[in-house]
Amino acid sequence: MNVGIIRNIDDLGRIVLPIELRRSLSIDDGDSLEMFSDEKSICLLKHYGKGCIFCNSADEVSPFKEKMICRNCLTSVRNSYRVKFKPAEAAAEKNKTVMPGQGIAKPRKKRAPRRSAIVLIKEVYDLLTEFPDLTQKELAARLDVSPGRISQIMNMKNPVKGDKK
Repeated sequence: MNVGIIRNIDDLGRIVLPIELRRSLSIDDGDSLEMFSDEKSICLLKHYGKGCIFCNSADEVSPFKEKMICRNCLTSVRNSYRVKFKPAEAAAEKNKTVMPGQGIAKPRKKRAPRRSAIVLIKEVYDLLTEFPDLTQKELAARLDVSPGRISQIMNMKNPVKGDKK
């Protein structure tokens, strides 16, 4: 990408690199730049450092995600990654969650907002009037609440105040 912009040098010899140029070259605030010159031009290169970011070794160093890393450290990182994270445990979709050792879990079902006790009591009463033989588990399934919540509702003495027997 060629970007042609003219900038003046200030009294201290500084040049401001325009944001468009920095973005196009992935230069962030605080990054180091190397400067080279010949008779007619100045060359700026992003400075990656000379050694590995982990061990400062200069042997067999190559850039990795804008940082320098040696072959030994790269191998070590790869091996530790393979041990901790198995591909089978990776979540394939956004709505799937993974528990260690369980593989890919089922997508979580979105829960309806919790209804007030009074609304739920009325719904339980209506269902029991229509279907008097329903169990708590069946009531819970029809109302999309837990069986424990049905038990709480059925054991309430005064549903308006929330007092129990």
